[in-house]
Amino acid sequence: MNALPNPIPPSPNHPPSSRPSEVRHKWYLELLETCRALAGLPVLVSLIVEAFTPDTLIIGTYAAIAVAIALILRFFPKLRHMLKPHKGYAFWTALPWFLSAALTAILIFKILPDRAVNQSSLLANKWLKWQRELEEVAGQCSKDTEKAAQEKDTKKKDRDEKARNECWNGKLAAVIAGRPHPAQEGIATGLASDLMAGQLMLADGDTRSVLGGLMSIDEKFLGSGRSQPRGETDYKAASVPEYLVPNLTDKSTDVWVWKLDRGRVPNQTPIMERTLHDVLLSVAPEYNADFKGNWDSLKDHMKPNDPRPILVRFALLDPQKYSKCLGRTAATRVFMSNLGELAQRTVDEAARSTGSTVPEKSDDRALMQYIWVYAPTEENQAVPATWSNVLANFGAWTIAEPCQTTN
Repeated sequence: MNALPNPIPPSPNHPPSSRPSEVRHKWYLELLETCRALAGLPVLVSLIVEAFTPDTLIIGTYAAIAVAIALILRFFPKLRHMLKPHKGYAFWTALPWFLSAALTAILIFKILPDRAVNQSSLLANKWLKWQRELEEVAGQCSKDTEKAAQEKDTKKKDRDEKARNECWNGKLAAVIAGRPHPAQEGIATGLASDLMAGQLMLADGDTRSVLGGLMSIDEKFLGSGRSQPRGETDYKAASVPEYLVPNLTDKSTDVWVWKLDRGRVPNQTPIMERTLHDVLLSVAPEYNADFKGNWDSLKDHMKPNDPRPILVRFALLDPQKYSKCLGRTAATRVFMSNLGELAQRTVDEAARSTGSTVPEKSDDRALMQYIWVYAPTEENQAVPATWSNVLANFGAWTIAEPCQTTN
């Protein structure tokens, strides 16, 4: 019987462990090992630091240091072997993973929820402190206002009015500017912060009187830049863009005024049921009778988002009590709405859409429907009626010139 030939001994260039499948997957295993070595230590360090502070700058600094250490240990094997424990190697190898898992669980179920509660409480305390500061400074400004109103001596009156203006435009505006802001302010958080500040100002009697007396702002003001229709309680019904503008006189070059008898029935259609566009172009205004001649240039600014929008305002007034201004003579700012959004609505519907109020005796035949149209000549004359703009311009608007009329 012939003996079987001896097996071919392995070649020194091809050891048994270097089978083709192992060679093919070796790069993959090395990549995984490199990722584990470089990511493990930074992740562990980040979790540990996160447990003590939410400051992203501090966490990032420690994580960067950990990345540098991981790179050194990875690419300097002699140093890595020097630090390798001689006993309990398996324990020390598994310890980072156990720590990472434990810290992750503690962060998710304990530290982060507690931190969120503390942050909410801290923000509430900031707002409470700010409200107290607002009331204190507003109260001082109110005393200066009372002094100015009671003073008969011209020099003392001027001095008290100057102190009041410095208080409004200086101290009170500074308090408003220093209101609490969210750590990460975005559209939603910024809007919420402005709304909170505005509501606290309306809750204080002194600041509410300033907002109402000078800017016609009361509890019905949404502060979203949209008019709340008369009789509506749902904020989603507000759709017409509204603006705060200087309280101009009806003799101003860029202001037109109509005084309509609500009982008129031109062409067998009650005037309040005709479109606003038709009334403005067919009925002559009280002043600046060239409105129709200016219409071609004015309508170019009735497009959405125009920086100089054509604006309209409505009021039901007794002509004997008309101030000859866009609003009350003491006001420095009044509300107006975008004419382009209202031109094709009836006069009655347009007035209701802007939130124009009516007196209790609205059926009084002596009351006339006033309509003002204003064409700003500068981009900053018409400011969207938002709490953000009110808060930002509070100081300047409180000391602005009110309406100046001449008899």
